[in-house]
Amino acid sequence: MTAPRPPTTRRPVEAAADRVMHLWSLIRMVPDHELSPLRSSLLENLSELQHLTEDELVIVGLKYLHQNVQWKKQK
Repeated sequence: MTAPRPPTTRRPVEAAADRVMHLWSLIRMVPDHELSPLRSSLLENLSELQHLTEDELVIVGLKYLHQNVQWKKQK
């Protein structure tokens, strides 16, 4: 059983974007500063979907990054 997340005082879109960027940095194993340029386009995309919950926004955000970010293949 997991502990409930504490309520956030930030907007759900911003909170979701923070979570997406953190998860994406773990998935792609890149430092957060390399992901910073993606945050504005992610926020723009998520702000169009403000009717969704924060958890739903995280899922949409991860899908967005997966479909739209081209990464160099590591050798």
